[in-house]
Amino acid sequence: MSASTFTAVAFYLSVNESHLIYAVSQVLLALSLLQWIIILHEAGHETLFRSRIANLLSGHIAGTFALLPYHSWKIVHQRHHVWIGWQDKDSTTADLVPRKLKLFEKLAINFAWRSYFPLFSIVYRIKNYWYLPRMLGYIEKENHSTAIFSVLFFLVFYIFLIYITGVNLIATSFLPGVFISFAIQDPIILSQHTHIPQKLARNQTVKPFPHSEQGQFSRSLILPNWFSFLILHFDYHERHHLHPNVPGYYLHKLDVEQPNAVHWLTWLRGAKKLKGEVFLFRNQHDTGFNL
Repeated sequence: MSASTFTAVAFYLSVNESHLIYAVSQVLLALSLLQWIIILHEAGHETLFRSRIANLLSGHIAGTFALLPYHSWKIVHQRHHVWIGWQDKDSTTADLVPRKLKLFEKLAINFAWRSYFPLFSIVYRIKNYWYLPRMLGYIEKENHSTAIFSVLFFLVFYIFLIYITGVNLIATSFLPGVFISFAIQDPIILSQHTHIPQKLARNQTVKPFPHSEQGQFSRSLILPNWFSFLILHFDYHERHHLHPNVPGYYLHKLDVEQPNAVHWLTWLRGAKKLKGEVFLFRNQHDTGFNL
């Protein structure tokens, strides 16, 4: 409910001539977009509502605001919960398998990480949930048609939306909030599994880690209570991987240890001391830096 309210108020205030009110509108929009991605996450796990139809409709609505095609996101995210721990088999982490980076990659990664430019949220979305050639190389063949339809449907919808509303209105009322939201999402998303040692399958036949063993490959941020509530306790990420069928808004009630939990500010300060290329493509066993 708060995501809908924040979004509506943000759009209403975004056309105000006051610069201060406009700035407030974009901050509200950024928070609402963050909530939409959490709602998408819950709907994809079918833990937002008991009704499958309600989760489906909510997932599509949330995906629209989160800029993520619902079905392609759900398919890829389900695979993430199967293959977490095997870095090269999980498409959401495969791009971070250690490799020799080109100079332009190092420069772009290090600049984005140091400047808080949300490069990673942008690339993460495009490569994992929009770029069909890569996506189809990871997901099962029986899901190909669903993923293709999902991406094309959302793409056509966005083009139609831009056509009827105009580029200028979208640019002024939506894009600044998107940028702020991505900047907030960057450290949250990267905190969950990055710089944690994972295994490499290297084209060998391997078995997925059971849920009971997935906590070791996850990290939880200790956020202020009000912010944790705002994002439906999405910060309890170790518990989420141990119990993926438990609604996020109940995770804080579970009596489950989170050995990799760290205060968000401690983690952010520590992670930002590393170069982006080191933080992303190496882990604490290599650097000796335990985040």
